[in-house]
Amino acid sequence: MNMMLRRFAAGAATTIAVIAAMVAAPAGAAFGPDQATFVATPSSTSAAARDDFRVAFEMNTNAAGHADGFVRRLETTLPPGMIGDPTVATTCPLVKVKTPQNGACERSAAVGSADLVIDFDPDKPAPNPTRYTRPIYRIPAAPDAAASFAFQPLTTVTVRLDAVVSPSGGYRLRVVGDGLSEGYPLLSAALTLWGVPADHRGPDPSQPPDGYDDASKPVGVASEIQANNKFRTFDGPDAGPRLAFMSNRTRCDIDDSTRLLMWSWPQNGPSLQAEVMTPYPRMTDCAGVPFAPTIDVRPTATGAGKPAGYVVGIRLPQSDDPSARATAHLKDVTVTLPEGTAISPPVAHGLEACSDAAFALHEDTAVQCPAASKIGSIKIATPVLDSDDPANPTADGIIKGEVYVAEQRSNDPASGDMYRMFVTAKAPGVLVKLAGKISANPSTGQLTTTFTDNPELPFSALELTLDGGDRAALVNPMTCGEKTAAAKLASWAGQVKDVSSTFTIDQDCPTGAFAPTFEAGTTSAMAGAFAPFTMTIRRNDGDQDLSQIGLDLPPGLLGALGSVPLCGEAQAAAGTCDESTRVGSTTVSAGTGGAPYSLPGKVYLAGPYKGAPFSMSIVVPAKAGPFDLGLVVVRSPLQVDANKAKVAAPADPLPRIVGGVPLHLRMVNIALDRAGFIFNATSCQPMAIGATLQSTAGATVAASSPYQAQGCDKVILDPKLSLKITGGKGEMGKFKHPGVEADLSQAFGQSGLKKVRVKLPVSLALDTAASNKPGALCEPAGAAARNCPDSSIVGHAVAETPALHEPLKGPIYFVRGERIENGQVRKTLPGLYIKLEGEGVPLDLHATSSFTATKPQLLEATFDDIPDAPIKSFRMTVNSGKGGILQSAKGVCVQPKVATVTYEGHTGGSRVRQLEVPAPDCGLQIASASATQRMVTLRVTGIGAGRLELTGSRLSKSTRTVNKADTASIKAIMTRSTRRSLAQGKTVKVALAVKFRPTKGKAVTLKKTITVKGKKAKAKKKR
Repeated sequence: MNMMLRRFAAGAATTIAVIAAMVAAPAGAAFGPDQATFVATPSSTSAAARDDFRVAFEMNTNAAGHADGFVRRLETTLPPGMIGDPTVATTCPLVKVKTPQNGACERSAAVGSADLVIDFDPDKPAPNPTRYTRPIYRIPAAPDAAASFAFQPLTTVTVRLDAVVSPSGGYRLRVVGDGLSEGYPLLSAALTLWGVPADHRGPDPSQPPDGYDDASKPVGVASEIQANNKFRTFDGPDAGPRLAFMSNRTRCDIDDSTRLLMWSWPQNGPSLQAEVMTPYPRMTDCAGVPFAPTIDVRPTATGAGKPAGYVVGIRLPQSDDPSARATAHLKDVTVTLPEGTAISPPVAHGLEACSDAAFALHEDTAVQCPAASKIGSIKIATPVLDSDDPANPTADGIIKGEVYVAEQRSNDPASGDMYRMFVTAKAPGVLVKLAGKISANPSTGQLTTTFTDNPELPFSALELTLDGGDRAALVNPMTCGEKTAAAKLASWAGQVKDVSSTFTIDQDCPTGAFAPTFEAGTTSAMAGAFAPFTMTIRRNDGDQDLSQIGLDLPPGLLGALGSVPLCGEAQAAAGTCDESTRVGSTTVSAGTGGAPYSLPGKVYLAGPYKGAPFSMSIVVPAKAGPFDLGLVVVRSPLQVDANKAKVAAPADPLPRIVGGVPLHLRMVNIALDRAGFIFNATSCQPMAIGATLQSTAGATVAASSPYQAQGCDKVILDPKLSLKITGGKGEMGKFKHPGVEADLSQAFGQSGLKKVRVKLPVSLALDTAASNKPGALCEPAGAAARNCPDSSIVGHAVAETPALHEPLKGPIYFVRGERIENGQVRKTLPGLYIKLEGEGVPLDLHATSSFTATKPQLLEATFDDIPDAPIKSFRMTVNSGKGGILQSAKGVCVQPKVATVTYEGHTGGSRVRQLEVPAPDCGLQIASASATQRMVTLRVTGIGAGRLELTGSRLSKSTRTVNKADTASIKAIMTRSTRRSLAQGKTVKVALAVKFRPTKGKAVTLKKTITVKGKKAKAKKKR
């Protein structure tokens, strides 16, 4: 590009400089060139031909024929692609241009001629036009110019032309001349830049080599004043090499124009400006313009799956042979890298993006991109710039620059606006700014980069290098072998070339290994206590990529789901859950090499998903450096096995590519760290947290991490249980069917119950006859399948646990009892099956029935294998009345109602408690009365807190305070006379009255008469 600009600048600069030097400054409204006379044309319209280029105009004049004003500054802007190559000429020091009498410039420095008509008598009534034709020389370029030229129309006037090219003009060559003389106004100017300078810079064959004095110098022949007022002429062939200086445009599809701007010296008023435009002819025969580009793509390191720098080179041969047309300028570039070469996540470390405003694509301002947005460099070799290599002075000049990450303008990776790059290169007088679009295939990550409408400037080689290292922008394909990059290159002349480049990946080839590590556990192992849970999976670089994670928690390691609101399904799927549903955090590291990029995220609790009652929504905002790839959401169902107090979390497949970027996940961490959420098991037995890890290639690893709660000896076991007999008053009598209601509660943090054994009061027994009724029993197989008949329902139950939001509810079934003994099925007493369900979580509890071995034989119900889960409350009711399974042989109210319960915890601890079992509607009852020869004992039931009084016709009054009891005994001594009668062997009837005065309520009195048989004392034997 620089080359093109300089060439163009060289030619145009000369023309403009000559014009500028001679143009008069504006003196009135007519200041400026005459539009009708302004022309800018090549000597032919053949595209890329090595033609002369001529610019000519006449100044507007007043009625007397004088030019209006004096030109201070002149600027000519040529059409894009009109280029000159100043390197075909030598340079002449400016001092020699100014003083040709003291040593003329070498003819090899001449690149054109300037033909000027100057008014030497601007103050006289009539103008005095004088014509001057001078050679234009290449001089050393000004610090801010691509090329510089000069000529000397008068001994006191030297015109300097500086050529520049920049984005604001659409990379058109601008030739600028400043500070022109106010002495003599210009009447007309014609500047010619030679297509092949060697054809023009020799002596004019029609003139002697010298011998003309100032008064008789030839008109129309380029010449310069030599010593002794002699002239050296130009217009013939030179003996030097024929090299092309000017070249026509290589584009044939559009017309264009040349613009001329002039500014006046401020005479008798402000400075004026004039502008004129002239059409530039459309070029022809673009099909014949040479265009043979090649491409070279290669990584700077050849390790499979490793971050690497990349070099993308384009070669476009150029020629300065005047017999051949110039090479077509490159218009569009599309490069598709091999599949597997992709954006590397670690590039985001500290990366920033350059904004469109900071880059200012179409402006001449310096690039203001942050240093942290730079990801590479560019070098452009151009034949129109001088070599900066002293060891190789004939080499093409080099323009150097930087490559920046551009700000994101889309969320679609395939659009080319999600990933963009800015490229800038700068040399004196040349500023190039390019914007490239990078399309990333959303499914494969394959990259296609496109630069369109590139400047119409010549270059021989372009090399764009992306930085390497662990934080390189690109990563190599994951497999070894030959990889091919393809490119489509289009010229401004209309040709399209498909080219390719192959490189080899031959280091660190994959072995197919998949050996991820797995660590999991709670941050504190105290049994039954809340503690955050963490899980970390790491994958070795070079191993197969991680695809899916299935987590299997041990029994008792649970979460207090009931304390957390659930995220709605739509929000969970979209990753927009409310913060109130958050239960933890996540961190994932992505990318290969030594510096994978980490991204934080959050974990939310959600409702049913894929048949599981609960789920997690794991949300990672994919914000990597300046890129926002959106929200990455991975769902994980929470499969609850309430019978074992276990949770499994088989997560959905992990994303492999996000926003067109292959992740190559290296680490996945989940931390369920919400306060009061995860709690440890209350069993201190060694267990394990399991995981099933799958790779993208289908490999599976079963991993585990040891888990063992601690401090079980410090965990208490103190559940609260109350039992009461239920049913109407009619069910309390002999051989009736009372019911039972049990209420159990337990404070959080206690040992989970493993077994509960309840010995029912002697007043309650199992009605075995009830099991003989058709359909009364559920078969064990039906219970195992949760498919018992309704006819076997004997009660209902409800349980509350902090692990769920809602209670678990369900029926109690009467189940046929059996056990396996020596391979034989033996019948036992029927048992109970409690089928609970809540929030989609099923829980099955089973109780076996038996009789105690000691007398009196008591009915015993044992709940075994209770899961290690906290119980807030549990209530079960066994129905009374018709269909009831319990029976009282003597009646409930008159028999002892004391139960014994034994608890065994998962901690290994146990506890035994005795419970009073109240019965309804019994009231005050005399359960039994007995007497000796001295005393009467009465046992009463149906009482509570209060005072008992026992009186009778043959008794001394007796009282007793009862604090809290359903049954109590009271004794009274018989009167002396009664005792005497009994001692004489008499039978005595005693009328009893027992009164109970409750602490609250009215007193109740019962009467009973008992018969006491006397025993006559035996006579003592005489000695």
